[in-house]
Amino acid sequence: HFLNSCPASFTMEVASLSVAALGFVCIATSVKKSQDRWAKERSLPRALSDERNGTAPLPVLAVHVLHAEMLKNFHSKRLMLRVKYGFKSQHLRCDTSEFVPELRVQPKISRLVHRQPASQACAELSSTCLFLLSNDIEPILRLSVRRAGIRKCSVAKASVELALLSKGGVADLPLSGPRGEKLGQISIATEVMEVHPSDLAALSALPGAATQRGALLVAGGPPVVEGEVVCGSCDSSLGDDSTPPMVGQPIKLHAGGKIGAVQPAHI
Repeated sequence: HFLNSCPASFTMEVASLSVAALGFVCIATSVKKSQDRWAKERSLPRALSDERNGTAPLPVLAVHVLHAEMLKNFHSKRLMLRVKYGFKSQHLRCDTSEFVPELRVQPKISRLVHRQPASQACAELSSTCLFLLSNDIEPILRLSVRRAGIRKCSVAKASVELALLSKGGVADLPLSGPRGEKLGQISIATEVMEVHPSDLAALSALPGAATQRGALLVAGGPPVVEGEVVCGSCDSSLGDDSTPPMVGQPIKLHAGGKIGAVQPAHI
């Protein structure tokens, strides 16, 4: 009745806006579906489930998320961490479990030497995100601390190129807020390995493991050690509560973080 009582020009404008809004929604939905399909085709879970890969070792990027130190304002806040491998729309992602930072008071001497605040909100994350390494994904890691819950809005971010990370070394990445303010730091370590599918399958069966759309998350951070790629590397002598090591051969990266002699698995 309202539209019937309005001028024809106004009615046409409303109709045009409705069509434009519908078109925008359709385009956004199509882009999201394309991005989801792109990520699924390059995901580690997809590679593990694809019988065409057989028993050939898979190139894996392991991102060990160790701990986070943030401003005391984040004390007792429910947070989670999202790790993205890749850039912008073409990336794989892995979400850690929820964590709650606890307040830790720094000793006075430590504050003076390291120029740290009197107190910080700290959390041990001890999680590992496993991605399928690929040459068509930009060699960059992007991390975002997000509020836990339905909205999951980002509160702090960090990023680093794979080529800048030393092999097996721990990197402390500064966390920046929406306006570029420093909010703390997050410690990570990375490994680039060839790993046998049976070892990855054993990890995915652990109680703390979760298969996600683009990656495999293992709570407790499985140690990645160098060695021959063999079947059943999870030693039965380890206790039921132990996280088995993931055994594999290291992969060399060229300048820019690209894979060296090893090519990505066929998926």
